[in-house]
This record gives sequence, C-alpha cells and structure tokens, in this order.
Amino acid sequence: MFPRSASFEQQYGFSHPFFFACSFVNVLKMAEDEHKFVFIYLHSPDHPFTAPFCTNTLCCELVIQFLDANFASWGAFASKGEGLPMVDALQAEIFPFCAIVAPSGNSIAVLRQVGWGCLCLTRNPAYFNRIS
Repeated sequence: MFPRSASFEQQYGFSHPFFFACSFVNVLKMAEDEHKFVFIYLHSPDHPFTAPFCTNTLCCELVIQFLDANFASWGAFASKGEGLPMVDALQAEIFPFCAIVAPSGNSIAVLRQVGWGCLCLTRNPAYFNRIS
C-alpha cells in the first residue's frame, strides 16, 4: 500500500486524500459500514502521466476535500502487493488509474474506472462541484 509511502510524500507532499492504510478487504468493510463508495487509486510512478496527475489533480485541495468527504479511499502501487492483483481484477491498462467501487456483499461492483483520462480534471476541477 502506498498511503504511508515516504517516496510518494517526498515527491508530491503531505497534502493528498486520506488513504486508509489497511487491506482492500478492510476498506471495503469500512465503506460498507459508513455507506460510502470506495475510491481506488493505483499508482505507477514510472508512467509519464503520473507526476502531472498527482501534482495537479490528486493533490489538489478541492479533490482532496471531495474524496475525503464522500469516499473511503484506498491506494496501492500497481506493480506490487495488493496493487498487482487489483490491476488484474480491474483490467487496468493505462496509468494513473482510478476506480470507484461499491461494496456488494463479498464482492464489489465497479461503478466507474478511468485511466489517464483522469487528467481532464486537471484542466477543470470545477467538475467536482457539479457532481457533489
């Protein structure tokens, strides 16, 4: 999991959404208990779109406030740990990769998933005002 990753915070700072530092199964349970969806971020540090996405979108104060208020957020490195099987499960092919899932009993329902197209939010963060 990358929420407590020193390399992520060293590169992008400490201002980012609150990512639960637990297993994906545990964050699903917490989200279900709180009646929230789960925001998943799969981090791929070597991808050319990762730095602009993290700097301009993921670490944007408006995005942080929106995610923290409305989702249980979970993140992982795409190439290791729980991130690797999540890449396969969500069929993530383009990074950075984000998904919104709903807990559904012992499984998940994928509501939305987006690869590098998330970068459009960099140019229009007001998008979050329309959907909140």
